[in-house]
Amino acid sequence: MAQNKTFLIGLTITAAVVTFLLSRVIWPGAVGAMQPSGAQLPFLIGVSAIESIGFGIGLSFLVSLWKFMKGRNPWDWLTYLSAAWLLISWWPHDNLHRVMQMGDFWQLIRIEWGFHFTLIVAGVIVASTVWKQFAVQRQ
Repeated sequence: MAQNKTFLIGLTITAAVVTFLLSRVIWPGAVGAMQPSGAQLPFLIGVSAIESIGFGIGLSFLVSLWKFMKGRNPWDWLTYLSAAWLLISWWPHDNLHRVMQMGDFWQLIRIEWGFHFTLIVAGVIVASTVWKQFAVQRQ
């Protein structure tokens, strides 16, 4: 058990560091785009680090529960994948916003529907699962 915990902590940290370092490689800044001020930069770096940590936690969550998902019903799978999406999606989401061309509303609409809508759906799935668990316990 301790070996598995150590592996998951290592996976979380590795994924967080790799995603943080690859953000500007996968999504390079647009030439001529506005740049944050020196006062704003630490806040943007901070949220980027948090998103990368969330990605690492989401990946470890998927890996750690994968073996328990065999034979589960579709709702359990939706809940499992929704919880992971709630953690993982912020890294690509924020980076896509960062490199998006200002004024391209079709690109914005794709990001909003691809992330915001799916995050709300994932939240509803997770919330209803938690609600069902609490409702069952109350009876």
